[in-house]
Formats: sequence, C-alpha cells, structure tokens
Amino acid sequence: MHRIFLVAASLVLAGTSASAAQDRGPGLEMLGLAPGLPLSELQGRVAKLGARLSCKPSPVDRRFSECTATVGQTPGRRWELRASVVDSASAVILLRSTVSAKELEAMRTELAESLGRPNYRKQGGQTSFEWVRGGSMMRLTSRAEKGVIQLSVSLVDGKVLDALNAGR
Repeated sequence: MHRIFLVAASLVLAGTSASAAQDRGPGLEMLGLAPGLPLSELQGRVAKLGARLSCKPSPVDRRFSECTATVGQTPGRRWELRASVVDSASAVILLRSTVSAKELEAMRTELAESLGRPNYRKQGGQTSFEWVRGGSMMRLTSRAEKGVIQLSVSLVDGKVLDALNAGR
C-alpha cells in the first residue's frame, strides 16, 4: 500500500472549495492542504506556501506518484510534506515537524473545538487524535523524542484509495 507523508512545523486550518469541503467534511485539512485534491490544485497550494512540489512516478505502477516538499507557514517553522498521489489525486498527505508542548496543546484544542471530539489513542509515548468525515481521515500523532515533540499530521482520502480496488 502506498503511503504518503507530509511533514509540517505549524498547523493552520484553511478553506477549500465548497464542493470539495462537502465531500471531505469540515476542516479535514492542514495548511490549506486536503486529501483528495487534484494534483494540479495540490501543486498550486504548495506554491502558495512558498515551495515547489517534486513528484516522482512509481517505477512499478504509473498510477502512483510520490511527491515531496518542504513548506514554511511561519518564519522559523518548516513542515516536511509527503504525498501519495493516485491517478492524479492526493490519496495520502503527511506533514511532519517539531513543536513545543504548548504549541501541540494549542493545536489539539483548536482542532477539537472546530472538528469536535476526536478518537483518542495512546500507545507507549505516542498519542494520536483522529477525525473522520465523509470517507476522509485526519490524524494528529505526536511523540516526545530527545527533548522535542515530533508531530505528524496524516490526511487520507478513503475514496481515492477505494477506487484502486474498484478497478480490479
């Protein structure tokens, strides 16, 4: 299964088009990036964040591409972005960064206030908060590592992934 990873250093919720928002549900996006975006729109949104999306097609299956970028939403804050693109639509986006405990708590609080109560999991030193809307999922996962908090935000479009099985 192809996986995508976006690495980000700050969490900012941004709007999408009305029809896309209805499909995904409210707020399942980060930095204006959302699962299920057409590749051209994903490239445009990454450009607005001051970066260029670099994509490499899979040597095994031309339907898949892995895309990466490093974006900076705020001065001094960088997000590593990885996206798995299937048939020119973002199936999985992963953002990764480091944050302080105070920043992490503020993000969790803001997301819970805007998206509602999340599914919560704790396993060892790792915690995750997960929201699911209309076939899409957003998961905020954190763990302390060498005195800093590693944060990843996963954005997954189940409809894009399900379409892979439909063609079989």
